[in-house]
Amino acid sequence: MATANKGIERKLARFEEEIMGSVAQICKEIDDELAAYRTGELGKHEDDTLAETYNIIQSEVSEISVEETKDLSRKKMELKKKLYIKRDEYNKLIFAEARIKLTEFTKSAEYLDFLLGKAKKLVNSCVCEGAQLLLKEDDLRYTEQLRKICGDKLEIMADGEILIGGAKLVNEAKNFIADETLDAALEEQKEWFAANSGFIVTM
Repeated sequence: MATANKGIERKLARFEEEIMGSVAQICKEIDDELAAYRTGELGKHEDDTLAETYNIIQSEVSEISVEETKDLSRKKMELKKKLYIKRDEYNKLIFAEARIKLTEFTKSAEYLDFLLGKAKKLVNSCVCEGAQLLLKEDDLRYTEQLRKICGDKLEIMADGEILIGGAKLVNEAKNFIADETLDAALEEQKEWFAANSGFIVTM
């Protein structure tokens, strides 16, 4: 009886080992499948997530770059505008002072010789008959001295556009104009200064 019982126990033990072995094998297979799934599907998911995250970061970086570029362009435009304003203010200051000095010169003792010299140059440049010698209103006081140079062939008269001094000769019949006014000389200097002063705003 005891021997029979031991035989049964051995059979049960072998059966248990077989069952447990099968369970262990099944568990291993399940673990392997899970590992493969993690490596495959989950890995792919992680790659997709990383790629998506990278794209988001790149997009944000691009947006930052675009915003920085826009901000830089805006700042450059603001700076350029300020430089233009400063340049214009500086030009106005320079030529306002030049105008004052030229006006002071027209009140000096040397101005009459200057005016007579310009008148002589103009008279020698054109046929005077029918021409007009134009001066600023205040310079008509020098008409007598100018007549000695110009003679009676031209008319000496005031021109409201001449504000500083000098003279202009106009002969409409000959379609001729020669400008030796200080006003014109100052305007020419403005153009020269704008082209050669170095006050060119570039960025």
